[in-house]
Amino acid sequence: MTLTNCYFKNVTKPGKKAKISGDKGSASPGKRRSHLELRTYLEAFFAQPEYSGFKYNPAKPYMQEFYRMTNQFGWDSKGTKEQQEKFIGAREGLNTASTLQFNAIYGEDEEDPAAWRNLCGVLRIANIPENSDMCRVLVESSYVNICDLVDSPVLNTKVKHFKSEEELSMYTKRTGKFFPLEDAHAGGLLKFLLRRILYPLKGESPYPRPILQE
Repeated sequence: MTLTNCYFKNVTKPGKKAKISGDKGSASPGKRRSHLELRTYLEAFFAQPEYSGFKYNPAKPYMQEFYRMTNQFGWDSKGTKEQQEKFIGAREGLNTASTLQFNAIYGEDEEDPAAWRNLCGVLRIANIPENSDMCRVLVESSYVNICDLVDSPVLNTKVKHFKSEEELSMYTKRTGKFFPLEDAHAGGLLKFLLRRILYPLKGESPYPRPILQE
């Protein structure tokens, strides 16, 4: 299954309208985010009526929770036709919820210097530049799992850097932490982190790796 061109089914927070379109979001590095704000779209996804029999734990890695839910309901990407359809439908909804959650946490506006500096900080890049273009280069030369990046501020975990696209691909396939390669809601910052997971470039990256904080 190729995780592209996802569809979003009514993923809104009960009692609160979720921001899906309009002005571009912007990260606020100086503002401490609440646990609820960091999981808004994912909470809304798991709160849909068709998943009412599943008790979602927002304090756990969200992909781990997704696989726990599909296992509970007996949905399988390699099972019967019905099981596959149920799994793919849920996966498509999660893909878009993941994209919107990334945008909500890190921002969408690639012209916003604060958003780039905030993202560099979460990536533990040393000597973060003031210039947005320089930050962009450092982010673009990083190989990290975006699902881990979405979980990081909630779980208070460090995002692992990989030496190459191939190494990142192996980790992603092993853990099942796939992030949609294409999504209509993908913001400017997110696009610089997307990598070819299914068919990665072989060997270590020829580009300089960012220096990380110790």
